[in-house]
Amino acid sequence: MRSASRTAAFKDMVNYMNERVQSGRRIVDFQANQFAVADMATDLVMAECWLDYVASLIESGGKDFGLEASMAKMRASDLAIAHFNRGGADARRLRLLQRIIASSG
Repeated sequence: MRSASRTAAFKDMVNYMNERVQSGRRIVDFQANQFAVADMATDLVMAECWLDYVASLIESGGKDFGLEASMAKMRASDLAIAHFNRGGADARRLRLLQRIIASSG
């Protein structure tokens, strides 16, 4: 999954958390949700670091990077799904998730 797709999924989830109100407060204002956002942001940064590592293998002329590339794609797809699941699922968000995963081809 491309970096822009992961970032878009994360931003969509954060935007949803900023818009959604529960008990008169935005759900992003609850401490547990703030921890969840920090946890997901950390996962994204780690995925970016791994992707950079895979890119360096490719750029250095390496020929055996299939496992590392598969790991990056699997983790990125898992993260996108997890971000959507935390933010709630409605038809609009599910269509966006389908587009993000399809673009990771």
